[in-house]
This record gives sequence, structure tokens and C-alpha cells, in this order.
Amino acid sequence: MNEENKTNVDYIFSHSFNHTLHAYIDIAGDLVSGTLLSQIMYWFAPDENGKTKVRIYRDGNFWIAKKREDWMHEIRISKKQYDTAIKKLVANSLVETKVFKFDSLPTTHIRPVYENIYAEIKRWKQGIAEKLEQACLEVPQKDKMNLPIEKYGNYQNGNNGFPNMGISITEITNKDYLTKITNKEQKSAPDYSENATYQYPNFNFSDDKKRKMLSDMIERAKKISKDKFRFDDTYSDNVISCIKYFVEEYEKKIGKIHPCLKNATLEVIIQRLTECTSDDYHDFEPLVSSNENDEEYRNAIDKYFNTNFGQKTNYNLSHFASEGILKNLMYHIGIY
Repeated sequence: MNEENKTNVDYIFSHSFNHTLHAYIDIAGDLVSGTLLSQIMYWFAPDENGKTKVRIYRDGNFWIAKKREDWMHEIRISKKQYDTAIKKLVANSLVETKVFKFDSLPTTHIRPVYENIYAEIKRWKQGIAEKLEQACLEVPQKDKMNLPIEKYGNYQNGNNGFPNMGISITEITNKDYLTKITNKEQKSAPDYSENATYQYPNFNFSDDKKRKMLSDMIERAKKISKDKFRFDDTYSDNVISCIKYFVEEYEKKIGKIHPCLKNATLEVIIQRLTECTSDDYHDFEPLVSSNENDEEYRNAIDKYFNTNFGQKTNYNLSHFASEGILKNLMYHIGIY
């Protein structure tokens, strides 16, 4: 490689990347859709001189016209991922698409629906503000300086005073399924709130009580799903149908009532069930889609309960939705 090519390669290496705000990912509902929305917003944002980067003006609006392979070049999403992501963005009324001729060929044109995007950004910011305010209320002011630094995060100049509220969407732990508790906890009243963990094996709960806890968990999952897919009731309904089918099959196959889960864990599970993923060889469609009468998840759940993962596997919803397990199941039932 000559020196000129090496310089060009190094430049491309250091200047080719995606920069996506977490807010766009949260608003769009998954990483791929959020990345696409972010790139669309980039094209419609003014350049460094304050001038617009888009040139197509039709039906009273500016548009961009790009082929599916263009998005692969720009943000490294596959054609299938683009198809799923743009469908979700349209279903959520975050973007509008129309087909016009471009270079004499019918081409999909895209524009952001600003009023809806800005409303979602405002809602997102309000949610963050509420969490910050709640976190401040929960911790007495005089005790803040004595708390471990990890509770409030850290910055290169020291404690920044803001609570650490991050929830990883790339990791699911089994903390909801820990059954070891102290004697003090055993004497405490069980927690039925939305932050309750899987504790009921340590208490003499009746089956009716366990079913009530499970029913409450599904209602909480429904609310999370409704908030996530505010513009697509079918998507939300399919998610809840998937969760209901899983806990029903769990009881049939395992012979126990499925434990209740925290809201934070439910949020991660719903994210995993509805996002596009990929590995070195395949691009995977979401297990749960927004299509009516979509029941592909049943095949994956049936396959899951008919697979021997070993004696230590607890065959719960959290394990089912873990990234590696889900990808393997989707590969075997052909969702890619």
C-alpha cells in the first residue's frame, strides 16, 4: 500500500462512524430504528453555514431520496434492517414516506414529521427530569457526600451530583431469580410493588397470590409496551401476547407459576423482543413484529421449551430473551 492510499484509508477509518443520541433510540424503540432516525435528522439539519442539505421540494415539503443500499453505506444497516426500521418509524408517525420519481425511477422519499419528533423529545426530557427529581427526593441532602461514588456517577473532576440511572440494554442478569435472602429479609413483609423481585419461593404464598403477582406483572408489561409503542397498538398487543404465551407455556412445561419481574427487567426484555439484531453471518428480524396475526414468537417459545440447556437453566423469560439464546432460536426458526 503506497503512502497516499494509506493516508486515505486512515482517514476513512477515523472519520466513518455513527453518532446516535440515546434519545432517538428510545423514541424510535430500538437501536437500528434510532440510528436511522438520527441519520434522517442529520440530513435535514442545517450545515455549518446554516444552509439546508436537502434539495428535493415536493408537495410543500423537503424530502431526501435514498436507496436501501445508500443507508448501508451511510450507517451500516442491511436492507432488511432498513425495511423494518422505516416501517416502524412510519407506523409511529415519526417520518413520512412517499414515492416520487428520482433520476426517472420511482424512489421512496423520506421526511421527518417534526411536530411528533419534537413532542417525543420533550416527553423524553420530561421523563429524565422526573427521574432526577425523584432520585433527589429519595436521598437526604445531608447524606449525599457520604454515599459511594458509583451511586452518583463520576466525572474526571469528581462527583457530579447526578444519580446513575442507566439501564444496560445489552445485558440481562439473573438478579430477579436469586432465591437466597437473609433472615432479616425473611421477616420483612414481601414487596408487591413494581420493584418487587422474585422472592415468593421464600414465602408461603398461595398459588392465588402468585397468580395475582404474575397478573400484575403482565399489566405492568402492558403499560411499558403501550408507552414504548404509542402509535402502534398492534405492536404492543403482539408483545403482550408473546409474554402471556411464554408464562402459560412455562407453567405447562416447568410445572410452576412464572415469577414476577421488575419493571427494569421487563423493559429490557421488551426491547430484546422487538429489536433487529445481527451477528457475523445473519441479520435477524425482531421476534415480535407489528404485523397483525404475527405468531412467529410461538415457534421460538415452543423450540425453547423443547431444548435441553442443562440442569442449571431455570427456563424463565429473562433467560429466553437473553441475546445469545434469542439469536439461536431465531436462527433455528428462520427469522433472518
